[in-house]
Amino acid sequence: MLVYEENVVGNRGFKFAVSYEDQDALGYWEKHYANSLILKFFLKNGSTQEKLQAQKEMEICERKMKHWEQHRNFDSAKAVKIAERQKKVWVK
Repeated sequence: MLVYEENVVGNRGFKFAVSYEDQDALGYWEKHYANSLILKFFLKNGSTQEKLQAQKEMEICERKMKHWEQHRNFDSAKAVKIAERQKKVWVK
């Protein structure tokens, strides 16, 4: 495991104080976008084992990002700005 646990689906019984419809889709998307940059680092620079693991976890990450991109509170224009900011942090 680099970032994500495998074979874990759903919210594992967590109860959210905010209803799903009102959740911060961009906040969750940003977390997964940052994770994608970490995983891309491992895909590029990791050992063979790390690359294989990162590839598996990238599928999880992309699925989660896509989920939040489809949320009604998701703003793609703001997501572009978030991505630019995150790239400055993670991509050197």
